[in-house]
Order: sequence, then C-alpha cells, then structure tokens
Amino acid sequence: MTQSSVWSDSTGFDIPDDLRARIRASLLDACDWCVRNQVCDAWPDWDANTGRLPFNVDPDTGKSHLSIVWAIARAAQGMLSAMKAAGDNDLARIETAERALFWATTLQLYSPEFPELNGAIVEETPLCRQINPRDGMECSMGWLTKHWFDGPAADRLWMLRARDHLQWTVNYLMQRPEWPLEYLFFGHSFSDETNRVPRRYGCADIRVRKPNSDLSFYNGALLLPVCQYSKWTGDESMLNASIGDMAEWVAGFIDADTGAFRHTGDALGHHGDTINGLSNVLSNDDGVVIALLAYLQLRPDNDLLAVALKNCDWWLTVDKFGELFAPLSSSILLMLDAARLTGRKDYLDWSLKMTGRLLKTQDLSGDPKRNGAFMGAERSGPKSHQMPCLRVTSYAMIALSKLLATAETWSPSYSAFY
Repeated sequence: MTQSSVWSDSTGFDIPDDLRARIRASLLDACDWCVRNQVCDAWPDWDANTGRLPFNVDPDTGKSHLSIVWAIARAAQGMLSAMKAAGDNDLARIETAERALFWATTLQLYSPEFPELNGAIVEETPLCRQINPRDGMECSMGWLTKHWFDGPAADRLWMLRARDHLQWTVNYLMQRPEWPLEYLFFGHSFSDETNRVPRRYGCADIRVRKPNSDLSFYNGALLLPVCQYSKWTGDESMLNASIGDMAEWVAGFIDADTGAFRHTGDALGHHGDTINGLSNVLSNDDGVVIALLAYLQLRPDNDLLAVALKNCDWWLTVDKFGELFAPLSSSILLMLDAARLTGRKDYLDWSLKMTGRLLKTQDLSGDPKRNGAFMGAERSGPKSHQMPCLRVTSYAMIALSKLLATAETWSPSYSAFY
C-alpha cells in the first residue's frame, strides 16, 4: 500500500489525538447501547427473538420495535469494526455481536422443500416466505466480518454460511431473467389473507416483485461480500460475467455531468433526496459505490475507477444534506475508503468535517434505551432527528471505526480493503 501524508498502514489516518479519544468513546457507547437493548434469553424462558435489536426508539415513550435481519447484521458489523479499531475485547460486546449474527443463521434456508433456495436468507423471521437480496448481503458480510475479527480462531461456521449464501446468489438468483429484482416470494407468502396456512410448501410457487427494477440498485452492494470471499479463499468462481455486468450497471447510476449517484424514477423511499438543487440523488447509496471500488481491487478498470471517483468528487461539493439521515454516515464510509485509496487530503478533510456533525447526533441522554445510539429516522419529520435508529447507528459505527483503524485493524465491512 502506498503511504501518504493522509494514510499510513501502521498508524492509519493522520487525525488529532483528542479526536481519536472522542471517537473511541463514541464507538464504545454505541456498542453498549446494543448490549443493553438486545433481546436475550435464559433457561427456562426461551425467546426466539434472542439476538435481535431495536430499530427505532420513540424519544418520548421509550417504546421500540425489533429490527429485521439486514439492520441487525449490519449492527454486528459495526460493533466488530468498532471493537477491533478501538482495541477493545469486552466479552459482553463481543457476545452481543455474535448473538446477532447467530440469530441471522436461523433465517438461512436448508430445507428439502425448497432445494432451489438452499443458502438463501429470508427477511424477517424463520417463518416468513420472502427473500430480499439485500438482507442476505448484510448477513454474508456480517459473517465474513466475524471471521476477520476472530482471525485464526474463527469458527468455520461463519465462512461456510457466507459461502452458501453467496453461491446461491450468484448461481441462482442473479441468473434469473428478472434480475435485478426487489423480492422473491415463495410458498404462498404473499397472500391477501392474514395468517393463511399454506397448502403446499414446495418451490413451484415462486414469484417476483418489481422484476428488472432499477430501484433495486442497492443490490449492487452484493459485490462486496463476493469479492471478500473470493479474495480470502482464492476461489474466484463467483467472479463471473454476472458480477462484471453488475459492476457496469452500478457505474451507470453515476451522473456523467455532475458525478452524483442518481435514479430517474419515482418513489425512491429512504434512498432518494434533493441535494445542491439536484433531484433524485441516491444519497443513501447503501455502500454501492464502495462495492464498485471493492470489485475494482480484484478486477482493475481505470475507466470504472474514474467514474467511481467522480462520485467522490461530487460529495466534496455537498455541505448541506437533504431530508435523509443515513447519508451523513454512509457518505463518510465512502470518502474514507477513497481517501485511503487515493491519498487525497480533500477526501479526508471533508470526512472529518462531516464526522464533527455526526458525533453531535449521538444520544447522550443517559437513558439506557437511548444513550449511545445515533439519532435520525428514515426521513425528516416530527422529532425524527431525536429518534435513535439502528440504521444510522450501524453506519456511524462502521464509518467512525475507519478513522481509528490501521491497515491491521481496518474492518472489511463496507470497505474495498479486505
């Protein structure tokens, strides 16, 4: 790795010591919010939700609802990234992350009724019958991050789980004519009748919602765990033409004129925003441009790299965000990878400026249900800026950990470096 005044493999980014100390404390506070609020059980009172975490917490009542798997697996990634970068080995924190990732294994399909779906991951509970590709991506990357965190002592379970999911994704899901798609439904899961009992359980009844949808751009982040698994195992069989096509497809979302990551459609949900007067910006890209950088580490392409860095250059023009909260932390994730990759100080300086804002969004109320979480619901609204949210907390943990990390402790989670 080329050394620069911005980055050194042995010492990491060149940032002030007082900022390092503040970031470390912030990361451990966020980890402890997860520890306190995770569902746990003990004999004889078993709970099938053991390992799950709250998604949002109402700032007035303290009431919360449990998250589904994508955010839980991402939170585990955040905790593992934070602990490694902070040099922390607190057992309660480690077990919280592991418990979350083990709960995710209960959602992976190994059923004789569904042989075509072996290795796939359902979205919400072991009983649900819908698959969103993004949920599986978070699980695979979480399991791979756990393998990295544990090092030589890692349980082979984590790598095997990731392998089975990624092989299913590349060899089955991405080969479907409807790919990229939003949801795969099976076994009468999408009935108009509440709690309808299925009369057949086999795979004859597979349906797709939003086939060939550009709005499924976030599935481009699947490049991340595929590249990581391929690099670590030396097995490049999954780096096939479909993966290359996915990288090209992702690059097509980067506006040729401005460099913004954009979508021309409507109903962009918690991804779309208006920034710098530009509409339909996918400011919460969910790590897709980072995934493109990860692919280019294994399959270099100067033209695609220039496109990805053009998006980073666009972020340099952004000082005021739109209505979404996630981009504040998710954009830092991208820009820190870009700073390490290129050695450009302007990428690091921008990230540090945004980090100052991000740290101010952490709840320090002392309330055990809230303290340590980062605030900001899906989109601006009444009190949403005061609402602890697992989405933004997870991204914040992963982003802030990069500012503390060296090459040895730099997490593979949401990164082109692995």
